[in-house]
Amino acid sequence: MKIKKPWGYVEVIEQNPEFELSKIVLYANKTIPKHYHRIVKEIIIDEKGNIDIWKEGEVHEYDNKGKKKKAMICIRIPGNQPADEYLV
Repeated sequence: MKIKKPWGYVEVIEQNPEFELSKIVLYANKTIPKHYHRIVKEIIIDEKGNIDIWKEGEVHEYDNKGKKKKAMICIRIPGNQPADEYLV
């Protein structure tokens, strides 16, 4: 399932109550705005293998200042929490 966003899209690879595995594509010169989650922990792995781990309540954002789209893998624990995103 592909979910379009103003900054790119999220392609859900696997989703169940335990976790969600997604590919995030961030278009050139776009930003995923500052946000946090009340329930979900996120693990983000970028194209270079860098890993970010975000716990519940931690504010985070992602920028792509490059000229090409950027892909990341996202693991959300638990899964099935689509409404657990709060903009700052």
